[in-house]
Amino acid sequence: PPLLLTPEYIFPAEAAAFAALRAAEGRQPVPLHVFLSLDGDLPAEATVFTEPTIPLLIATTTRGVAAARAVVANRPGAIVRDFGTESVDPVALMAALRHEYGVASLLFEGGPRAYGSLLQADQLDDEFLTLSPIMIGNHPPGAGRHRPSLVEGVAFAPGAAPQQRLISLRRAGEHLFLRSRYLHR
Repeated sequence: PPLLLTPEYIFPAEAAAFAALRAAEGRQPVPLHVFLSLDGDLPAEATVFTEPTIPLLIATTTRGVAAARAVVANRPGAIVRDFGTESVDPVALMAALRHEYGVASLLFEGGPRAYGSLLQADQLDDEFLTLSPIMIGNHPPGAGRHRPSLVEGVAFAPGAAPQQRLISLRRAGEHLFLRSRYLHR
């Protein structure tokens, strides 16, 4: 899409305040954008892949490197890295983000398989979950389509599931905003 997922783009009236906050916290003026892709199949027309002012890391697998590099071609500030053969190793990715790229905090907005892999690898600290009163459900039997769940691709044995402690609960209209902290094993 032709949008950028930066605070300044989403809410331009507060661009100066966002910049001041980032500077006061010792953060880079533009945060590193990290994309996770098993096969490097990314929408080349998306603005984030063409905008040279946004630092970009594409974390992929051995098989996805060539396709991901083709998406960003000669774009300055774009890095494509192999973090595993069949899947992206979340522990190696998080270690690289922390130690090589100076990432102190990370907002993860991803799909259920990536979320599941981060949960399984014990790489999440806090979860922000919005509950909406709209029930979607799955597609009817035989529809041939799959609607993802919150977590997929992993299963936790009884007693071994990630545990959380509720930190806050807010209500806005009919929506609930929950924040919880994972209790690391």
